[in-house]
Amino acid sequence: REGHLRRALPDLAEAPGTDVPACIRRGRQRGTALDRAVGLDAHGGSAGPAMSVSVFELFKIGVGPSSSHTVGPMVAARRFCEWLEEQGLIGKVERISVDLYGSLALTGKGHATDTALILGLTGAVPATVDLDAAPIVVSDVTTNRRIALLGRHEVAFDPQTDLRYLQRQRKAFHSNAMTFQTTAEGGGPL
Repeated sequence: REGHLRRALPDLAEAPGTDVPACIRRGRQRGTALDRAVGLDAHGGSAGPAMSVSVFELFKIGVGPSSSHTVGPMVAARRFCEWLEEQGLIGKVERISVDLYGSLALTGKGHATDTALILGLTGAVPATVDLDAAPIVVSDVTTNRRIALLGRHEVAFDPQTDLRYLQRQRKAFHSNAMTFQTTAEGGGPL
C-alpha cells in the first residue's frame, strides 16, 4: 500500500524517528491516541513503543470467523451441560434444544454457531477443541440425531429441528441471546 501512496503522493516523506508516513499525521493534532498507538509523542517524534500486544490477545481460537458467534456459544453450551451435571439433572435429560436470537440467528450457520454449539454440548472447550475432528463430530450428531452431553450422557438432538434460528425475536437482556431447553424422560420440561 505504501508504494501506491508514494506514487500517488510523490512528496510523501517519512517522519523522523518513525516509519509512519508524515501524510497520515498531516493536518491533525499531535498526541492523539493514534499517534500514541504508533509510537509518536505529542510533537510528532518517536515516543518509543506505545504498547506490547501478543497475538494471543488479538485472536481467539474458535471454529468460525467470529468469536462472538462461536467461542461464546460453545462456552455457554458447555456451561449449561456442566450446570445440569452439578444439579444432578444431566442423567434425566432425554432431549435438548437451543433457540438462537439476534445476529446469532441471522448469521449463525454462516459463522459456524451451529458447529460451536454442538461441540460445546459435547464438552469441547474453544482453546483445546480438535478442529480436525469437529466436522466428524457434527456429521455424527446430524446423522444419528443424538448427542452425548459432556461426552457422557446421550440424548436426542436433531440440529435440523432442535437448533432453532429465531431471527425476528429478541430477548430483553441482550439482542444476541440463546436459550437451552431440556426435556425429561417423560416428555415434560426439565
